[in-house]
Amino acid sequence: MGDHRELIVDLDISAARLESASVELEELLEATGWIDRSITVTDWLYPDHVALAFGQTVRSRFSRPERDSLVILAARGVYGVGDGTTDPACPSCGSALSTDIADTILAAWWDGDERVAPCADCGLQAHIGEWNLLDSVAIGELAVAVATDTPEIADALAEHLAATTGRRWVRTHLHL
Repeated sequence: MGDHRELIVDLDISAARLESASVELEELLEATGWIDRSITVTDWLYPDHVALAFGQTVRSRFSRPERDSLVILAARGVYGVGDGTTDPACPSCGSALSTDIADTILAAWWDGDERVAPCADCGLQAHIGEWNLLDSVAIGELAVAVATDTPEIADALAEHLAATTGRRWVRTHLHL
């Protein structure tokens, strides 16, 4: 089956705000009970980062193994590249973006230009960050890597982050 991480990527934070946004994110997660600093955990995939244990908000809503954790990643990255990564899927009809178009749009996104992607099947046109990226990749400066076998935790956290920060957060899945 392999190891995996659920990734939640902030699409709106710029490099200039990265350091303060990372600190604010950790403070928000602690204040809202998503993390508990009194519990020590590790994440072998991110040995140079502090792994944070889930707090009361998660423990009261989800059953979870004790090894579950999250790591805040404060670095520009292509989040979600791994075994089984596919092209972005249209949020309207589910059709995958063609590889040629996806390559061009993702390269531009890496360079800082989040372009509008056209769906060849239904005609929808939306910024690439609005597409279904769960099995694809997202590019951003700030991300949360969630080590869990309960992806609903990551879904709930993504919703919480969008609601409390007012920014766009998108989920991807990293399968190793």
